Order: sequence, then C-alpha cells, then structure tokens
Amino acid sequence: MGTANAIGFNPYNIPETVRELVEYTNRGVKENVVSVDANYTIRDYDTVILCDCTNGPVTLSTSAKGAKGRVLRFKKVAGTYDIVFDPYEFELIDNADDAFISTLYGAATVIFDGDNWWSL
Repeated sequence: MGTANAIGFNPYNIPETVRELVEYTNRGVKENVVSVDANYTIRDYDTVILCDCTNGPVTLSTSAKGAKGRVLRFKKVAGTYDIVFDPYEFELIDNADDAFISTLYGAATVIFDGDNWWSL
C-alpha cells in the first residue's frame, strides 16, 4: 500500500487558494519607482520613472552601457512639456538618438538588446 499525505500537506508549496496565489505572486519582482521633475540620470536599480513635466522638459539619460534584457518604464504624470529618453553615447532607441513622450499620462516601456534600446 502507498503512503497517504496528511490533509493540508503540500509537498511542493503550491498555492491552493486564490488568496494564497495572490500572496505568492506578490512576493515576486519589486519595482524601484522614482518620481522626478527635472533632468535625471537613471540608476542601475531604477525600473519605473514617473515624470512631472510641469516646469519644463524632463530628460532621462543612462550613464553607462545598458545590461542586455534591462527593461525601463516611463510615465508622464503632469505638465505640458515632454519626457525625453536619451540613451548612453552611441546607443539608439528605435534607431533614433532619443525618444519623446508628449501626451499627458503617456507611457513607454523600453528594453535593451545589448546594443540598442527598443520600445515595446
């Protein structure tokens, strides 16, 4: 005869209820969110940048060559001026020197392929 597991025993620690699944999922990736209202050099651990463009355009720049697979997210949360994404040195964004977000509440997600940035 085989051995039976005790009721409630979960040898693989798999979430069994919706609540457990939500709690399990929320333990995943944590985003580093930063809010800016002036030009900003993106740090290695930044992932989401919220831009207040009330007082002028906000230029977001990278200070060094990106890491392959790195993803960044930008969102314009206020103002009438643009967000400008300006990659490092010879890196391009969608084959251009920089990219713009003009629309209020406009957003962009970009990924680095090891040579250049691409919007998703």
